[in-house]
Amino acid sequence: MPNISDVARRAGVSRTTVSRVLNGKDDVNEETRRRVLEAIKELNYRPSALARSLVKQKTDTIGVILSDITDPFFSLIIQGVEDVAHKFGYGIVYASMRWDPQIKHNYVSFLRNGRVDGLLMMGHTVGNEDYVREMVEDKFPLVLVEYWIENLKANFISIDNKGGVTWPPGTCWDLGTAALPM
Repeated sequence: MPNISDVARRAGVSRTTVSRVLNGKDDVNEETRRRVLEAIKELNYRPSALARSLVKQKTDTIGVILSDITDPFFSLIIQGVEDVAHKFGYGIVYASMRWDPQIKHNYVSFLRNGRVDGLLMMGHTVGNEDYVREMVEDKFPLVLVEYWIENLKANFISIDNKGGVTWPPGTCWDLGTAALPM
């Protein structure tokens, strides 16, 4: 598999020039750009995502950890997450903890260790949540969805279940004791 040095040799330029062409920089003259693009095509060169993420310190990937990947509630949220992520050029990595705290902890450790730029955690609390608190303290980009942790100041999204069942709008009854209007 050819690398950036192979492209540079074939085009008769430096690796830096190849990088500038790949990143769409304007300060490369058209003849040089043409030679680099031709070498890329001839060699069937594909930039290494790993190398790019090391240089950029960014993976362009979001991690999503779900309590249960088969839950239809979360599948609708995931569709929205995918739409927005793809619109901004991000990929998504999914993991289902299947309600197992050890699996969840393993996934968090794996994804947080430079594999994703941020993490969405969806579902109910399972097991020790100290590592979630550590992520918040370390300012690791994290959003909790329907996942409440007592006394944690974090980005949190939840559904207003009580407000969502009011009728008429603005009225709320304790459904266990009140009669619904006919």
